[in-house]
Amino acid sequence: MKHNSPLVSVVIPVFNGELYLASALDSVVAQDYRPLEIIIVDDGSTDATPSIVNSRSASSELTWQYHYQPNQGPGAARNTGLQFVTGEWIAFLDADDVWMPQKTSCQLNVFAMIESAGIVWGESRRFWGSTPQDAIEQGAIEPARPLYLLQSMLFRRSVLDLVGPFDPTLRLGEDVDWLLRALEQEVLTVIHPDPVVYYRRHATNLTHDDNASRRALHLILQRSLHRRRANRDDGQQRPVSLRILPRTGDA
Repeated sequence: MKHNSPLVSVVIPVFNGELYLASALDSVVAQDYRPLEIIIVDDGSTDATPSIVNSRSASSELTWQYHYQPNQGPGAARNTGLQFVTGEWIAFLDADDVWMPQKTSCQLNVFAMIESAGIVWGESRRFWGSTPQDAIEQGAIEPARPLYLLQSMLFRRSVLDLVGPFDPTLRLGEDVDWLLRALEQEVLTVIHPDPVVYYRRHATNLTHDDNASRRALHLILQRSLHRRRANRDDGQQRPVSLRILPRTGDA
């Protein structure tokens, strides 16, 4: 990429992520776009997370930051990371997921095509196993589709400033809550039909407990509905803030 390309800040919250963190970090380093800065927020890990960060950052030309805090949950960890970003563009990656190499460049191209967009949202492939490649060989991977995942998106920094921080009181669904607030504020969100992330499923996912996830989602949707009702403009029609790009060949 050109030297005058804008900086992309990547915020990675992690809690006891030693099993998969190296793969996540390697997928950021493997991006076909530069410049990048990696901001890791260690949310109270007691495992080998710090040494993994040290080993990966020592051999990389990218700018790295590592910040430790007592365990407060993923929303609070992302908020901490946002205090240190310096890029014009912001991305998030969970410590157990893997970006595809073209993720950043692809989504910046979408922004260049639709300059009014505030969020660009790609497709995800959910998988089970040690690596995406193993999952593909074993048939343990789903087709690409849009999933409600921050790690499949890229954000203008100004949008993060507009919508505000993640709700640190939510241990589940803080990402959905934030995205609903962004849509309520009419931030143009563009969904494009390109796969950009491998989304790992395993026994220690925060969303592994289906009942807890459903309860959290119910609360978040209820809060969003209350906000929309409180801010309704006397029947005035609001502009559509979600745009879906067609696949090549679609009518």
